[in-house]
Amino acid sequence: MHPATKSAAALLATIAALVAGMDALAKLYLALLIFVLLDWLTAMMACHHTKEALESSKLARTGEKVVGHSIGVGVLWLISALLFSTANPNTSGFAQALIPSAYLGYALLKEAWSIFENLDRCGVKLPPFIKKRLKTAIHDFGEDKHP
Repeated sequence: MHPATKSAAALLATIAALVAGMDALAKLYLALLIFVLLDWLTAMMACHHTKEALESSKLARTGEKVVGHSIGVGVLWLISALLFSTANPNTSGFAQALIPSAYLGYALLKEAWSIFENLDRCGVKLPPFIKKRLKTAIHDFGEDKHP
């Protein structure tokens, strides 16, 4: 077996072991971090494809998103833990994680949408229903960033 294949297999096994021990909220947060990274990578690809200048502000905005999402999840978890534990001390962890999980789901959808926009800028053929919705969203919000 090739050494790179062994290294990749070891890395994937380590990640799988770490993820297996995480609770659902941590898995959602990890997925959000991956989506933020994919959004940044596709934005860089779109800049290259459209010949836009690569700016350090794009990387800074990615860092701001990670910090902002981390703070948002932490604050929402704390608020929901306080609300649910004072209302009923026997509340399960599921109830306490419900509000932060909803926020993470919303943030994941926003990041996925941004990835679709970046892929569209790169010239990737998207399914017609996504393409139509992208044009509607751009028109509704007045963001004519895409030709």
